[in-house]
Amino acid sequence: MALKSATLAGSARLDQAAAGGPSVKKGPPHDDPDAVGRIQRALVELGYPMPKSFLAHPAGEPDGIFGPETHATVLAFQKHAFAKEYGQWDGRAGKNTLARMDERLPVAGPDERTIRQPMAVATTSRCATTATPAAGFPGFRRVQS
Repeated sequence: MALKSATLAGSARLDQAAAGGPSVKKGPPHDDPDAVGRIQRALVELGYPMPKSFLAHPAGEPDGIFGPETHATVLAFQKHAFAKEYGQWDGRAGKNTLARMDERLPVAGPDERTIRQPMAVATTSRCATTATPAAGFPGFRRVQS
């Protein structure tokens, strides 16, 4: 499964986990910081605050460490997203958890670095005109100058 959300798409490590490979989980050893940071950003976007992982403020950059706070927040997400599927509650970001997060996040748009060229449009009129324009428009009078 390819991730489509703007936050999660574009990470080889998350693509691997989303395809059924090893889950992104609590260290040690620490997992890919970019992948973990994307998961942290996604959780915050989904309404799960992570004050310890975002050193400055929620709009700042995440620390990229899958530590106790990230583990607990993934677990909180899983309890909400898989309310009656207790087997999904493991605190790891694997195939099912990433799929559920991805479907709840905004889809990635076209690459903003792409330069869009203006589109040139040419039209041809197929309207016929009469010698006396007033004849085709009731109430229209031609004013002589």
